Formats: sequence, structure tokens, C-alpha cells
Amino acid sequence: DEGVVSSAPLIPVEDIDPEVVPLLRGDVDRQTALEVSEEYRKMGKAMPFRDWLANQIPVMGSNSSESLGGKRVLFVGPTGVGKTTTIAKLAAMQSLWEGKRVVLITADTYRIAAVEQLRTYAKILGIPIEIIFSHEEVKTAMKKHSEADLFLLDTAGRSHQDGKRMDELRELYEAFSPDAVHLVLASNIKYRDMLDVVDRMGIIPLSALLFTKLDETSTYGPILNILRDFDLPVSFFTVGQNVPNDIEVARGDRLADFLLGVKPIEGR
Repeated sequence: DEGVVSSAPLIPVEDIDPEVVPLLRGDVDRQTALEVSEEYRKMGKAMPFRDWLANQIPVMGSNSSESLGGKRVLFVGPTGVGKTTTIAKLAAMQSLWEGKRVVLITADTYRIAAVEQLRTYAKILGIPIEIIFSHEEVKTAMKKHSEADLFLLDTAGRSHQDGKRMDELRELYEAFSPDAVHLVLASNIKYRDMLDVVDRMGIIPLSALLFTKLDETSTYGPILNILRDFDLPVSFFTVGQNVPNDIEVARGDRLADFLLGVKPIEGR
């Protein structure tokens, strides 16, 4: 019947280790919590649960350059996740703090505001920006800046249910030949919606998940659910709107603290 989510029996809380129960309060799926509990038991509880959990969370790298994953980096994701602002933060980190020659490329010509937003950031940072209207223009843009250390390509926020836009994304991917593809997801959306987005965006090879808006939710369980559903690491977290601040290289211990309610986002 419409509206029925699942007919599976609810897993009793008593079947889950006491150390793991806090995950349920953070909206971790009960089945996931049970699996985590069983895995922790099999390890003999040789270390504190928080430390063990941190080690189970895959991350892209130990610093911002490693976490980006290469010279050509593509960002994809649905509308409204803060992708453009996130790219600006990463551009600032790499150009101001790492001294890299960064080039911004945007294919998000469906939203004039997004183009202007990225153009403004590029002007402030003193880095070039290229606006492309088709996948054929990607190689020309890169050839123009052959001395660059890093290309960050912003794509139009696409509904993962829009077949035409998804075809355009595949063409852009093939033309750009990225070293890494980051799927940007807002951490304050429902687990089912995350699941659907990751599944459908899989038309191109994904390298990592990048979670935004951690400051706009108090439950982080959907992140753990998704990480256990897909064999993908986390690259970055964003925790606010400030550029170039409010972005962090993803760390397992940091996410473990969020999941267990140990260290909330500062200022929330």
C-alpha cells in the first residue's frame, strides 16, 4: 500500500550493543546499526567503539590535495546542495594556502546566478574562470590554461531523474577525462533521497562523496548508511557558508564524533 515504507520486523534495541545504540539516535538505520554491532563484537571490542568506528569510515586522503584526487576534478550533484560554494572554498584553499595555479570551469549555464557567483569568487581570488556551454569546449578551456596545476569543473545541478541532463553529464565527463569525480550531497536530506541520488549518478564513475551542510542538521546517520551501501570514501565536509573557511578534509574520527553526538558543530 502507498505510504508503507517496509514490512521488515523492527530490530530490538537490546540486540545492539550499548556502545552502538547512540547511532540510532542519529538516524542510523537499525539494520546498519545491528551490522555495525556484530562487526564490533567480532573484533572483540579490543578498542573503544568510537575509535573502532572511526577506522571503519573510508576517507579520500589526509590533506586537501590528496582528497581532491588529482589535477582534473569534476563535481556533480543534485540542485540545492551548495556545490558552487563548495568549489569556491576548495579553489580558495588550493590557491591561497597551497599556492597552486587553479582554474575554475563552469558548465552551469542553466543558472545565471551560479555563473555570476563563481565569477565573483574567481575575481576575488585572482584566478581565471572559463564558462563553457557544451562539452566540446572543455578541451579548449584546458588548452588555454595549460600551465595550470588544478582544474575544478562545476556542473549544472541536475535532477537525477532528468534523462537528458544525465546524458549531458556523461558527455562532459568523457570530454574532461577527470582524475576524480566528487558527488556532492547535502547531509540534511533523507537517507532514501541520498540513496536514489548516488544510485542514479552512478552513470559515471564516482571517486568520492562530499557532504555539505553539516551545520544544518543534528543527525548524521544517513551519511554512515550511505557509506556502508556504496564502496566510496568521503572527501570533504562543509560546515557553513564562509569562503574559504567552513570546509574540512574528511576524517573518520570527526565523523565518528558527529555520529555519536560527542562534538557538535561549533556555533550551532
